[in-house]
Amino acid sequence: MLVKDVMHKGAFTCQAGDSLEGVASTMWNEDCGAVQVVDDQQVVIGIITDRDIAMAAALKHQPLWEIFVADVLHDRPVYTCNAEDDIHKALKLMADHRIRRIPVVDGEGHSAGMISTKDLIDHINTRGAHNKAEALVASEVIALMHAVCTPNALTVAA
Repeated sequence: MLVKDVMHKGAFTCQAGDSLEGVASTMWNEDCGAVQVVDDQQVVIGIITDRDIAMAAALKHQPLWEIFVADVLHDRPVYTCNAEDDIHKALKLMADHRIRRIPVVDGEGHSAGMISTKDLIDHINTRGAHNKAEALVASEVIALMHAVCTPNALTVAA
């Protein structure tokens, strides 16, 4: 199974110079919890989540219109996959790096969509009920959820 079989197209994007207020508004209006950050050539350079915005608001003690995407991106690596990749590559990246969403990019690094844990679960619910090949993906999604949801303190202690 390929990433394109599970991903959702049309991920929302922002740029490093955008305010967190604007990004939060996009998340609210579009009912999403993550927005891909792109550069001037529309290449994905990061991802910002609703948690990033909440933590910035709590820790910076500034209004969201005074905090910019670049202020919370720091130098975090961005993990991506390609629509033609095997879905197991995306699952491994997500589990290894404890991320709930992964941008899907084309050959030039432009946004082609996103895979979230919800997309994986939706795929299993709609296609996996009668297909034993999908059961393997279901067990991997459960393992992924376990890896992603493990509290930070437990991973540091391990």
